[in-house]
Amino acid sequence: MKTITLSDFSQHDTEWLADLIDNYLQDQDIQATSFAFNIEVDYEEETGGKNLSISLDDTLDVVAKLGG
Repeated sequence: MKTITLSDFSQHDTEWLADLIDNYLQDQDIQATSFAFNIEVDYEEETGGKNLSISLDDTLDVVAKLGG
C-alpha cells in the first residue's frame, strides 16, 4: 500500500474544501474557530485500475475507484 498527502490546493479548491468541512462541522453542532486540513490518499495498484481511499478525518470518508 502506498500513501501520498495532498496539501497544495488552488484558492478555489481550498475554499470549496473549507466550505465542505465547515458545513460538516456545523451539521455536528460544532462551531470551529479555526481548522486546517490535508488529504491522505492510500492506494493499492490492481489489474484494471487503482483503488483510492481518501480520508479527511475518521468520520468523513470518500472512496473512489478509478478504472483502467
